[in-house]
Amino acid sequence: MIISGSVRDKKTNEALPGVVVALKNTSFGTQTDANGEFNIKNIPAGNYTLIVRLLSYTPIEQNLPLLQDLEFTIGLQPTAYEYEGVEIVAIKPKNKNKWILPASIIGLILLISKMK
Repeated sequence: MIISGSVRDKKTNEALPGVVVALKNTSFGTQTDANGEFNIKNIPAGNYTLIVRLLSYTPIEQNLPLLQDLEFTIGLQPTAYEYEGVEIVAIKPKNKNKWILPASIIGLILLISKMK
């Protein structure tokens, strides 16, 4: 069996590349291409849970009885994240060409960048 289709932004209807489309607890899965399209082949008939995920979008988990090839379009809902203000403090050393950030600030910057 084959599952194929495309994933689009529910608000803008734009194609979404890099979306994970997989069958839960199996090795069947893929990512959407630059046009938001996906194709998963050689799936045995059966009952599965389809997982669709992309950072900054609400993930989808849907029961999927697979009895024949399926083709469909999936709409993902954007998720808004709100952050409180962040104050970054640096220490200006004598050498004016370099700035020193405390390790805790660097960790915070890395954490925030991963959340976007």
